[in-house]
Amino acid sequence: MHIHADSVTTDGDGRVVITMSGSVRTRQEPSLDEIFDPVTALQTEQADLGPAISRKIIENQQGRVGVQYRNGALQIEVSFPAATMHRVASS
Repeated sequence: MHIHADSVTTDGDGRVVITMSGSVRTRQEPSLDEIFDPVTALQTEQADLGPAISRKIIENQQGRVGVQYRNGALQIEVSFPAATMHRVASS
């Protein structure tokens, strides 16, 4: 899967929102809950723990991750409190 950033914005709650999208090569729509489940990821042909690990890192920084699947593409939205983004950028 190839993912690219679509936009970086702020929302009304003072969070920085990064929106990304990418095409998915699959015969059936992926289960969005299973994308972030490490046990399920290891049971597939293309074992990929990246989403589960990424989600954990994001949540440990008070971030949120949302995923939608539409017309063969995943849209991923990641948001962080603006203070967290400043702290990360200063490191």
